[in-house]
Amino acid sequence: MTPVIPRSEATRDPATRRGFLSWAAAVALVAAVPLVTTDVLAATARPRAEVMVLHATNVDGGGSIDPRIGNMPQLRRPPLSAYNTYKLLDKTTLPLEKDRPSAYKIANGRTLQVTLLEVTDDKRYRVRAEINQPQGEAFLKLLEVTASPNEPLFVGGQAYQGGTLVLAMTMRQ
Repeated sequence: MTPVIPRSEATRDPATRRGFLSWAAAVALVAAVPLVTTDVLAATARPRAEVMVLHATNVDGGGSIDPRIGNMPQLRRPPLSAYNTYKLLDKTTLPLEKDRPSAYKIANGRTLQVTLLEVTDDKRYRVRAEINQPQGEAFLKLLEVTASPNEPLFVGGQAYQGGTLVLAMTMRQ
């Protein structure tokens, strides 16, 4: 039978004390890792543009907004409220690097190109967007905007299958 040693005597034993200190240090290290990881990730996160390709149409008898789009109240306000139905066609994320265009082929065969021009001191994104036709000719020439993070901006007006394509772009860090 193993004798039970009172706690005060166990901590006097150097081997037990080292084991306890090693265990305490390991617990402290494990507890600190999520804080370090979160800080490191925040510091190394790269800007990106989340792009949703929406098909806007008008249907008789009311309309609907695809639940996959999420809560986007802008679709219910002018000028976007001119359409009563929005369907999500595609969703992608474009990495943004200063002065390097990031391209994405949209449903109608055209190419959206987004370029990060700068991140302002107040953490807003100045971006350039353009849409090119398959032959490379510009359809939408160099739209430059400064966008707040997590607030979508919209580019629309391209006829598509009885409606219009609307691109909702949200800048994220």
